[in-house]
Amino acid sequence: MAAGKPLGKRTARWLRRNPLGLSTDVIVESRESIDFPGLCVVCGKDVSGTSVRLRGNPVGFHGMLPWIIQRTKPLIVPAHRSCGRVLWLTVLWRNMSLLVLATAGVALALWLEWSRWQALGLVTGLVAVPILWHVFCPVAFEFTFKGGRFVLSFRDHELAVKVAEMNEGVVEEDVNRCR
Repeated sequence: MAAGKPLGKRTARWLRRNPLGLSTDVIVESRESIDFPGLCVVCGKDVSGTSVRLRGNPVGFHGMLPWIIQRTKPLIVPAHRSCGRVLWLTVLWRNMSLLVLATAGVALALWLEWSRWQALGLVTGLVAVPILWHVFCPVAFEFTFKGGRFVLSFRDHELAVKVAEMNEGVVEEDVNRCR
């Protein structure tokens, strides 16, 4: 985009609906489950008792295998059926893209007989794309669970604060927030 050129109407509308910014994390210690207000974690509207079951994100070096075979911690979250499906597919797409891009990078480097450093650079570059996308356009909600501790990540800061209050959690304020 040229300097000084105004944004197109579609781009401006998309940015208003999807502001670029980091997610807000809520840390909740020693709970079996999490209490949520009666709002959809994706769209923020009343859910009237509907919910979806999500699995925690992979944690650690060997975290992808338990995630693939569905051995990570489940959590019931309030969401409309359609919102929950979009959320689940978004997390699935992001995690699988990381796995596929890393594997493809290693395979390509082996096929081209590159050195370790060249292979590392290729894999790092390929994996950086979905990671950067996730940082600047976070999903509406996701969580990790390890050692009795939930780390809940919300795109909606106000919803994060409500959930923290309901569960005696701590809102991890980020000084780099873009909003």
